Amino acid sequence: MKRDTIESFRLPFTIEEALEELRWVIWCSASQLALLGRSDLGDAMVIPDTDFGMNETPEHYLPQINLDAFDITETVRGGYNFAFQVNQHAAFSSDDIADLMSFSGGSVRHSWSGDPSPLLREESKLGHVADMVSARAQLMTDGALTIRHLSLLANMTEATVRSALSADGIKTEGRPASLPAARAEPWLRGRRGYVPTAAGKALDQWGTPDAIFRAGVFPKALEEVMRDRNLEVADLAQRAGLDSDLVTGLLGSEPTDVSVQSMIRIAVALFVNPEIFFGSYMRYLDRPK
Repeated sequence: MKRDTIESFRLPFTIEEALEELRWVIWCSASQLALLGRSDLGDAMVIPDTDFGMNETPEHYLPQINLDAFDITETVRGGYNFAFQVNQHAAFSSDDIADLMSFSGGSVRHSWSGDPSPLLREESKLGHVADMVSARAQLMTDGALTIRHLSLLANMTEATVRSALSADGIKTEGRPASLPAARAEPWLRGRRGYVPTAAGKALDQWGTPDAIFRAGVFPKALEEVMRDRNLEVADLAQRAGLDSDLVTGLLGSEPTDVSVQSMIRIAVALFVNPEIFFGSYMRYLDRPK
């Protein structure tokens, strides 16, 4: 089957369009800071040395946001390249993936005036990039790909994906409906619009943490992966948005009372498959005493 290069006509939007949405996301964060009473911090994010005006519209501020002042801008640029496998896509790392997914999942959702973040819109271009990066990450970690993941990677609508899966006799699992990577990858390779993930930093850095948690004793595995990621307890806790004492407890020899949601947040912060991470912890709790 002749494969069309994604650069020729498959790119659904430009990086500049995604970055325009990033301006809105930054505006939402800055205006909320001002609403909290820290307009000085909001000013610094948008227009240094200028006070927020409650009567000004977002359009007054958006063009004045210097995207180059924010590290997340380069992460979004790299995510765009990685998602569509264009330009310098090989430079995108597993840490970059974690940063982009944490940003897209945890950023402020509304401005002070109630304007929704672009990430709330189904047709969001910034969300498209983040979700497509997530889809590639699921393949890389032997995770599960949702219908949206499959549609983005195959460059098909979700309805067309469902019809194609049904025609191929492939049944999805769970809620939301998904396919394990082992079944999704062969199916994707049969789609004309699919571009496999090429070798690069993300692939080079991947796999080892999952293997460590599959084979190792949980506290030691966590310690090793944190060391490999060059993360101290405080770093991991901050990235996961949790208390440092919780991370310290997980590194100890005694069981720690921790919620499933907290475990997922730590797994995402480490960019380890959450099921593998949590499974490793459960095996540790169930070990013979």
